[in-house]
Amino acid sequence: MVLDPTTALRKANQVGSLQPTILVSYNADLRPIFDTRNQDGLEQYGMTEAILVDPAWRMKMLDSLTVLTQDFAGSLIADGFAGVLIKSFAKGASALDFNIVLWNWTCEGCVLNVVDNEDRLSRT
Repeated sequence: MVLDPTTALRKANQVGSLQPTILVSYNADLRPIFDTRNQDGLEQYGMTEAILVDPAWRMKMLDSLTVLTQDFAGSLIADGFAGVLIKSFAKGASALDFNIVLWNWTCEGCVLNVVDNEDRLSRT
């Protein structure tokens, strides 16, 4: 799956002013990834799109309140998922913009490598 760089910029700068941002591409072979487009799968975890899109999650987290999406992620982690594919809810994102949120990329058989064919990244 190729993610649109515009989606990455929206996600990285959704709070406040545009900040310096570096985009990096990866080749990845990570699994399993939970796909939130699967409504049956969401229902199994008691999750809905309305909960996923809740803009108050950040304030709840800062106030040490329960954040249902974090509980959802905890359940997915416990069930062995390496990450989740989720629609981008950043301002200006379209229905076709998605993010992959990873929490385990070091599992046996997992591959996550930076694409830098032209040696543009500093090695120092």
